[in-house]
Amino acid sequence: MKPNIKLSLAGYKQKLKEYGNAIKGIPWELGQHVFSFIVLLVLLNVLLGELLFYQYVFIIKDQTPEPTLTSFKFQEKVYNSVLEAWQTNSQATFGSQLKQGTNNPFK
Repeated sequence: MKPNIKLSLAGYKQKLKEYGNAIKGIPWELGQHVFSFIVLLVLLNVLLGELLFYQYVFIIKDQTPEPTLTSFKFQEKVYNSVLEAWQTNSQATFGSQLKQGTNNPFK
């Protein structure tokens, strides 16, 4: 046996129309009190700006970073290998130009 359930959408349609009319009235109310609305938005903007400024400037100044205790050691072998690689690359690049001589574009 199937249950006899009937849904009446008439009440829901009426409530939906009421909510739609209420939502349509919001811009009209804001338009009638536009100065108050703009002042409220400016105050909210200032408060949000102050909150962000306080969070990212003052709180960070209060926190002092702990110094790291890592020491760096100059590795001369690595430095020399990089220097040799640069020299070979520069000789390969500019060495062929020096052998050919410079071309004078004004001749």
